[in-house]
Amino acid sequence: MSAFTVEVGSDQGHEDLIAEILFEGEVVAVISQERGPGILEMKIAERESGRSWSFPLAEFELAVKKARERLLELKKNHPPRRA
Repeated sequence: MSAFTVEVGSDQGHEDLIAEILFEGEVVAVISQERGPGILEMKIAERESGRSWSFPLAEFELAVKKARERLLELKKNHPPRRA
């Protein structure tokens, strides 16, 4: 079982949905789509302890893929409202 989890939701600092990728309960990265539809950007978080991140690359890649797919799926099913 992977130590990674993905949480998708909204945040006061972003206009659109974001996906947080957590490793053992700590945020590793945040993926946002602020730059436009289908344009995703990832910000790597600093570790709370100040130490470097170390985890299996293949598991991280799967978590990123899951986060990306979920964000794009939600965007497709809930397009932005027009004023």
